[in-house]
Parts: sequence; C-alpha cells; structure tokens
Amino acid sequence: MRSPRPPIPRPPSDKSVAYARSRHRLFAIQLLWTVAGLWGLLATGASAAWAQALRQRGLAEWLVVGGYGLLVGGASTLWFLPWQWYGGWVLERRFGLSTQTWGAWAVRELKGLLVGGVVWLMVMEGLYAILLTAGRWWWAWAAAGWFLVTVVLTRLMPTVLLPIFYKTQPLADAALQRRLEGLLARLGLPVMPIYTVALSQETKKANAALAGLGRSRRILLGDTLVAHYTPEEIEVVLAHELGHHRLAHLRWHLITGAASALAGFWLVDRWWGSLAPAVGARAVTDIAAFPLMGLLLFGLSLVLLPVDNGVSRHFEFQADDFALTLTRLVDPFISAMQKLAQQNLAEMHPPGWIEWLLYDHPSIARRIRAAELIRGAPHEI
Repeated sequence: MRSPRPPIPRPPSDKSVAYARSRHRLFAIQLLWTVAGLWGLLATGASAAWAQALRQRGLAEWLVVGGYGLLVGGASTLWFLPWQWYGGWVLERRFGLSTQTWGAWAVRELKGLLVGGVVWLMVMEGLYAILLTAGRWWWAWAAAGWFLVTVVLTRLMPTVLLPIFYKTQPLADAALQRRLEGLLARLGLPVMPIYTVALSQETKKANAALAGLGRSRRILLGDTLVAHYTPEEIEVVLAHELGHHRLAHLRWHLITGAASALAGFWLVDRWWGSLAPAVGARAVTDIAAFPLMGLLLFGLSLVLLPVDNGVSRHFEFQADDFALTLTRLVDPFISAMQKLAQQNLAEMHPPGWIEWLLYDHPSIARRIRAAELIRGAPHEI
C-alpha cells in the first residue's frame, strides 16, 4: 500500500506576494538592462570595433561572424551576471526555495553557458549565412530557419538537453505507472516513457510536463511532485498535460512562434533603411549592425508579449477543462493547485494588469474558480 504523501508547509500569503513582486521587479530591470546593453554596443562603437578588428585579421566571413558571436556572447554573460546571480541564487535562497549549494549553482550556470553558447553560435552562423546568400527574401528564409531551430530544440529537449541539467530516471512507482498508463489508454494514446526528474537537487518547486516531439516525446514528473502529491492529483495534472497534446497546443505554439519570427524579420527588413543611418549602421548583412537587429526584434517581442501570454492562458484553461472533463477529479485538481501555490510560492491573486502582461498561465485562483464551475459548488481559496 502506498504511504501517504508528506504535507507541504503552507507559507504565509504575504511571502508569495513578496516573491512575486521581487520577480516582477527583476524582470523589469532585465528588460532595461537588455536595451541598455544592445544600445551601448552601438553608441560606444564597440560593435563596429570588434567586427573591424576581426576582419583586419583576414578571416573568412563565417569566422568573423563566429568570433563576433563569441565576443558578444561573452560580454552579454558578464553584463547579465549580477542579475543572473541575484535571480537564480539570492532570491531563491531568500525565499527558501533553493536546495542547491553555491558550487552546484555555479556548475549549473556553467552548463547553461556552454549549451547556450553552442546554440547561440549555430544560430548566428545560420542567420548571417542566410543574410549573405538569400537576397531580398532573407527575412522569409530567416523565419523558416528559426522555425527549424525551434523544432529541433523541442525534439532534443527531453532526451539530450534536459539530462545535462537534471538526473532523470524511469518512474519507480509501479502502481502510479499503471494508473498513468491507464489514462493514456483511455485517450487511445500509445504508451509513452514516464520519467521522474530530480528537481529536488535544485529546488523545492514542483512541475510536470509532456515534452518532446515524435519518438522523443515523454512524460516528465518532478520528483518534488511525486513525493508530495496523491495518485489522483498526479493523474489530473498529467491529464492537463495530455490535454495540450490532444488539443495540438504545441503545434499552435510552433506556428505562432514562426509567425512572430516572420513578422520580426520582415519589420527589420522594412525599417532598416530608415533606422540604420541614425545609429551609424550599414547594411543588414554587416555583423557590426547586429545590435540594431537585436533591438528591433526585442522591441517586437515586448509588443507581442501580452498577446502571446493571452493565447497561452487560453490554452491552459482549455487543458484544465479537458483534464477535468476526462477524469472528473475536480477535488484532487483543486488540492493540487493549492499545493502548487504553496510549494512554488505562486501568488494566488496577482493584480489583473500583471497577470495580463506577464503570466503565461492563469492565476491559481482563477483556475480553481473555473474548476468549481464543473463541480458546481464553491470552494474556499
């Protein structure tokens, strides 16, 4: 017989609010820090000087692009290091969420730097190869390339990228495995590998996901979820993730991401002739003008942020409705949401404008209220 799950300590509500506010302030600072960094590369002439120094060495253009990418990537790492440390170490320790030692945190950051650096260089080389060869339709080919990169990374995430950062292993609980496989069978889905992810090595937070594409698709359950949640709660959480699968939300995210990339690169092409001379930039193919492209794409992403988040929240409500309609586990869903709020320090009632602007998931309180409509009875939040 399965042993009862240990309870999750309930934090004071003001602690969740304080954590959320700290995260929001950090987000705003990092936005301004990004703009300041990109503008600084242009205004100080550093970007042009780096590109010129590389070209004076007689390097092939692809080596110039790679060398510039390393310089910008290294400068960006140093530029954001204080905020990376504050957000990833200071805040998580201050609010009692981190389980890492300083050394473990540093190793994880180094891994992220190495993996991210490889991806960054590949993207830079691919983008400028397109810019130099595709002519006036470069923006369409660049968007297609971005879509391909997104698909490949999604495909590799659970099998290649995730194990670099977290220990993963097949679910050891046979009874829970049978229960979850039964849920897959009810939906007519093939049996997928079910893995636990050792989140507890890093955090007290809980999470679950259905990740990957094609043969790499698998169910991922944080060990912090398996340790504290009942089988019914885990089943309805997984049903939510399967709702995303059945409703093709990942496909829509890939399509809308490609559409955003297409719009972004098209706007860069459209506005380049007007904006580039004002900052001393030359043709869009010149690597020295990369910070201007970065500013334009970053600005568009900010404009689209509320739209993207609104679509994502709609999908989350759809997945909740799918899970509750399928399983009828309304009370376990509500208790799981309450546990997640406690365990992850999620703010139950964020200000409406904050939720509209920054949240890609509905607030916990709104998700519980939506579940109550299915059950037809009020529940204290």
